[in-house]
Amino acid sequence: MPPTPKRKARTRSNGEGSVYQRTDGRWCAALVLDGHRHSFYGQTRREAWDKLCDARKRHSDGLPHIGGELTVGAWLEQWIRTKQARPNSIRAFRAAAAHITEHLGKVPLKRLSVAQVDSFTAAMLESGSNPSSVAGYRKTLAIAIKEAVRRDLVARNVVSISNPIPHERQKPVVLNPEQISRLLGACTHHVLGAMFTTAIMLGLRHGELRGLQWRDVDLEAETLTVCRQRQQPRGGGVGPTKTTASRRVIPLPAIVADVLREHQAEGVVSDYVFLGVRLHPVNEETARKELAAVLAAAGCPKVTPHGLRHSAATALRTAGVDLQTIQMILGHSSYHTTANLYAQISQPLMREAMDRLNETIRTAVKAAVKRSSSPIKTGPPEHK
Repeated sequence: MPPTPKRKARTRSNGEGSVYQRTDGRWCAALVLDGHRHSFYGQTRREAWDKLCDARKRHSDGLPHIGGELTVGAWLEQWIRTKQARPNSIRAFRAAAAHITEHLGKVPLKRLSVAQVDSFTAAMLESGSNPSSVAGYRKTLAIAIKEAVRRDLVARNVVSISNPIPHERQKPVVLNPEQISRLLGACTHHVLGAMFTTAIMLGLRHGELRGLQWRDVDLEAETLTVCRQRQQPRGGGVGPTKTTASRRVIPLPAIVADVLREHQAEGVVSDYVFLGVRLHPVNEETARKELAAVLAAAGCPKVTPHGLRHSAATALRTAGVDLQTIQMILGHSSYHTTANLYAQISQPLMREAMDRLNETIRTAVKAAVKRSSSPIKTGPPEHK
C-alpha cells in the first residue's frame, strides 16, 4: 500500500501574518509592517488573530501602530499630519496639541475619560493660562476625538460631555465714529495709511488686505473684489478665502475710492495693493506696531488690526445698517456670527430702541384714554 502523502502546509502571502501557539499555552499572531515585526497575544487563536487584523487595518488607514494601543499624543500627531486645513489652522492645532500632549499624551485613546479631560482643563487654568486659550485647546481636542469616533477608534467624544470652561467672552475694543474720523486723518501721511483706511471702512480681514491685488480693484466702478488671502510668511503665500461666503464684491465708499486712487498714483510697481516699507507684504506684527503708532497720534484707544474689523461692523450697525447687509459686507457664512461677535449694540441704538418703545406705549395709552372718555350707553338692550 503506497504511503499517504503528507498534507502540504499552507503558505501565507507577504504581509498576511502568521499565528502559532506558544509553549506557555498562549497564542501569538505575528505581522511584519514597514520592515518591523509586531506580535499580538491572546488566550485563544481568534483573539490573537483579531488583534493582528486590527493592526493591519490601522496600518492600511495610515494610523500608527503603538504596541496595539493608540495613545492620545500619537493620535493627535497622526490627525494633524493628515488634516486638510489652512496653514494658520494647522499651526494653531499643533500649538494646542503640544499642551494637550504634555498632560494627556501617554493616555491610551480608548481609555481617555471625562475626568481626565476635566483634570487637564483645571491644571491649565491653575497654571495661569488664559481661559480663552484653554477653551481653544479643548476645542482642538474635541475635533480630534470627533474624527476618532468617526473612524471607530473610540465609542464617544468625552470632551463634548466634559465640564465647559466658565468664562465670559471679552468684548473687543472698538472705535466710535468720532474716533474713526480722527484715525482717518492720521492715516493721511502714513505709509500704511491706505491699508488702515480700507480696513476700518470695509472691515476686511488682515489676510484679505494682504492678498488684495490691483486687478481686484475697479476704481471706475468703485468696487473691490475679495477672492484670496495671504497667510503669514510661515504659512506659504496666497490661498483661497476663509470660506466660500468670504468671496464677495464690495462697493467702495468715496473715502476709500479716493484714497486708493492716490495710493495707485504713487507709481509703485506691484501686483499687490498694500506693501510695507521694503515693498514686501506687511506681516501682522508690523501692522500691529504701525497701527498702534497711528492710533496714538490720533488720540484713539489701542485696537488690534482685527479690531478695525470689529469697529467697521459696529459703525455700520450704529448707522442703522441691518445685520444681513453687514454679514454680506464682512463675508460671514453665518448670520449669528455677525450678530454675536461683531455688531455690538451701541448706546445710541439702545436709546433709539427705548425711545421707539416709549412712543409705542404712549400712543397706546392715549388711544385707551380716548376710548374710555367716549360716552357709554346704559339701559336695557334694544329689541327689534
